[in-house]
Amino acid sequence: MAIAGGLCIILGCFFYGLSYIKRMKEKMHCLEQWELAFHLLKEELEYQKASLPSACHQVGNLLTEDLGKGFQYIFQTMEKGAGETFASVWTRAFEDFVRNSPLETESKSAILDFGKYTGFLNVKKQLLFLHQLENNMREQKEQAKRQYQEKKKLVYCFSISLGLIFVIILA
Repeated sequence: MAIAGGLCIILGCFFYGLSYIKRMKEKMHCLEQWELAFHLLKEELEYQKASLPSACHQVGNLLTEDLGKGFQYIFQTMEKGAGETFASVWTRAFEDFVRNSPLETESKSAILDFGKYTGFLNVKKQLLFLHQLENNMREQKEQAKRQYQEKKKLVYCFSISLGLIFVIILA
């Protein structure tokens, strides 16, 4: 019975380590998706000369998952012409998605604040801000990849070692 309990403790610690690694992978995926979204949005505005709602529609068609649905929601809401600002629609579209994402607080704020910076009449300033956001997401993605590579083996070893230590202490 003691062996089964010890094995359960070791496995529990190991699976906790796996869940930590999974969160790191989810963070990288989320940053990749946002980087792609901002890149596509920038391309639509710059080369297709699309309006912001139309660009959101195109980006929503190209992206999958909840992120694409958020861009589609923006397009549909802005097309209704309910008198809302783009900033408020943007925040409403992505607030829950961003809040539940594995991103850092800084990234979450930058994403949610994007709508506030779209009021420029000069499209070049909108494009500049989109370019900055895209680069920010790319840098954070690269940093997350480095952390994943550096910490992956450490987390595996640490979680198993911690389980063994618990078993030894409890034995």
